[in-house]
Amino acid sequence: MSELEMYKTHVIEQAVTLLNAGHDIKCMFTTPKLMESLGEELENRGTSIREDGHPPGSSPAGQTEFTPQYTRFAMEELLGDGVYMTPTYGNTLMGLACLKNL
Repeated sequence: MSELEMYKTHVIEQAVTLLNAGHDIKCMFTTPKLMESLGEELENRGTSIREDGHPPGSSPAGQTEFTPQYTRFAMEELLGDGVYMTPTYGNTLMGLACLKNL
């Protein structure tokens, strides 16, 4: 588990570096756990996914954890107004499908 946490920390640091590098990022694909970790890290730094270089656009996110409750949490707490999210269900073996809009 400690190696998993170290890897997650590494991935989040890479994401923060990319968001702060001035790239014109229009789309981000992530898992619920990583999106939440990224949102928490940015909040700890005094910013957010919306404020830290992710313009209004699309944030597709995948995995089977996208319940209606989590989707509302992500849209209200992690992304904020102006960032469009397409929650998906599935994995690389079965493909992805968009969840029903809430």
